[in-house]
Amino acid sequence: MNFIKLLESLSDETGWREINGPDSRVGVDYWFRSKGGSEANINIDQDCLTVTIDGETVYSDDDYNDGEDDPLEDYLD
Repeated sequence: MNFIKLLESLSDETGWREINGPDSRVGVDYWFRSKGGSEANINIDQDCLTVTIDGETVYSDDDYNDGEDDPLEDYLD
């Protein structure tokens, strides 16, 4: 999974880099900060990926489990 390209596709931000962040104690957490100062969390729990940028959930693949085409499928392989 290319989390940097995923974050760039979900935001207007560039220069994302991985940082240390708190553990949500639910699944696996990855934390990132952009050049512009935005913070993102990518959480993977029970095969569900959720992306939060600056506290707002901008993507959850849970929304696409009903057979809809996932617009970010190419980034998730």
